[in-house]
Formats: sequence, C-alpha cells, structure tokens
Amino acid sequence: MGVLFGAAGLLVLPLLLAVDMYWLATTRAAAVAVYLALFTVFLAYRLFGHGAHAGVGGHVVDAGGAGRGGGPGRHRAR
Repeated sequence: MGVLFGAAGLLVLPLLLAVDMYWLATTRAAAVAVYLALFTVFLAYRLFGHGAHAGVGGHVVDAGGAGRGGGPGRHRAR
C-alpha cells in the first residue's frame, strides 16, 4: 500500500510544481490541508489496513484487486 501511495505522490508532484500554491500559505488553507491529510486519508487507510490485516469481511481485496483468497475462483476452504 505504501508503494501505491508513493507512486501516486510522484505522479502528482509535477502538477504541484506547475500550479501556483500561494493559497496554501494562508492559515485557513493550511488547516484544511492538515484536516484532509489526517482525518480523511490517514485515518481511512489506517482503518482499511487494520481491517485487511484482521481479515474482516471474509474475502479482503486490496487496492491492486488481488484478494487474499488467491484471486477469483480460487477461494480456500475454511
């Protein structure tokens, strides 16, 4: 999952360099950016990772689409 987000960050980097980021220097914009980073992204993926590690939901599918059961049609008996 870390590789996925690292690659996504590298893909977005040229856009951040091309766009004027002066608005982020304001207190309100910085607070919104921190809120979005902490509560909507970090917490959501932290909970997703916890659920995926615990095996909640029977057959867990990760961001790449490959589930723990070995793929479609190859479910292991419990």
